[in-house]
Amino acid sequence: MILKKPDYQNYLSTHLALLLFTGKEKNIVAQNVKIDDFLELKLDVKLKCREALLADDNIYDQYIAIYKNQLTTEQVAVVSGFKKKICGTFVILKCLAKHAIFLDTNCKKYYAVTALGDPFINFYPRFPVFVKAVLLPFNNKIIYDGFLENYNINLGRNMANNMIEDYKLAKLNNQIITNL
Repeated sequence: MILKKPDYQNYLSTHLALLLFTGKEKNIVAQNVKIDDFLELKLDVKLKCREALLADDNIYDQYIAIYKNQLTTEQVAVVSGFKKKICGTFVILKCLAKHAIFLDTNCKKYYAVTALGDPFINFYPRFPVFVKAVLLPFNNKIIYDGFLENYNINLGRNMANNMIEDYKLAKLNNQIITNL
């Protein structure tokens, strides 16, 4: 249910470098900030960088253009893939052996989402749970960007059961999205 360690490290290094780049481009962090310094910054600064990244789809191409000689082919593909992100409110319905099932509350689509370094069960004592998240493609999987915003909403038993039944029908009809 989590990324393999090398994949996790690859995602982290790529995404954090992109967040730092965005922070510098949008004057959120100083130009002389290095990645080790960025890691030590407060969460609210990293969140500002994330919000700036989500607000500007051109950042991905700018990053690739500037660092094309320093990025591997895989890193370029990963960063380019991030443009296919899905931002929204989701219900994490359940955790399975390979992934968790996220229901997009806006379009009623189901996504199979792989956790990063820790399984979702480590964050939430029970499911379903409402979250604000950003889903990203990564190595033929769907992951989230590492930030989950919780909503303090409790689902009633009937609503939760209805969502699970709808999920089962979507699964039966091969409507679970496993790649963006």
